[in-house]
Parts: sequence; structure tokens; C-alpha cells
Amino acid sequence: MIGAILVVYNPDLALTERLLTRLYGQTEEVIIIDNSPKPHNFKKVIEHYTYLHFPENIGIAAAHNAGLIHLLKLGCEYAILLDQDSLIPTDMVFNLSSLLKASKAMKQEIVAIGLGYIALFLIKGCAL
Repeated sequence: MIGAILVVYNPDLALTERLLTRLYGQTEEVIIIDNSPKPHNFKKVIEHYTYLHFPENIGIAAAHNAGLIHLLKLGCEYAILLDQDSLIPTDMVFNLSSLLKASKAMKQEIVAIGLGYIALFLIKGCAL
């Protein structure tokens, strides 16, 4: 089972909703860790999720760890770690899980797998 952990802090709700819309249906579980002083509700975008609120802002690493502990208790074997700035393709989880399955078939152990990152603002002539 694959779960996702999304860490937010005073999120831009439109961008977070876009991320949740793309994520919805790709994983069996979604954990939203909110480090914001005030809680947020994402029910209009995604129905089934677990919400953990840390108004004292425990930081992104501790938030991901809290989410991982929760996913393990739910029986998830794999986790996708995201934050509110993540932009994911609609087939990301399928593509990553296919790589994991292929590695298992070839008896190659993989601890972590992820997407590449392109910093568009560093590419000469690239307009944001």
C-alpha cells in the first residue's frame, strides 16, 4: 500500500488544492501535516485524508517523520514525501511504483526513489 505525506505551512490554498487533486486516487492514504498556527480544512478537495495539526511548527523533517509513523500504523509499505510547493504529474505514483516493482523483480533493493528536480529560474533565458 502506498501513502502520501503532505506538509503545509500557511499554504496557498489554490496551489495546495491543485496538488491534492493530482494526488487523489494515486495513493491509498493521504496524511496532511499542517504546521500553520491556525488549522485548515481540505474536505472540499479530498474526502479521505488524515489531518495532523502542529501549530508550534515542528519543521518539515519532523512533520514527515510524524506522517511516516502514521502511515506505518495504517499498513503502508511505501510513502511519497511532499510539501505544499510540490508539483506532481498525474501518473507519478504509477511510474515510481513501476520502478520499484521492476527493481524487486530484478532482486535489486531500493531504499528511496524520486523524481528529478529542475530549477527553471537557473536556466538562462527561461521565463517564469
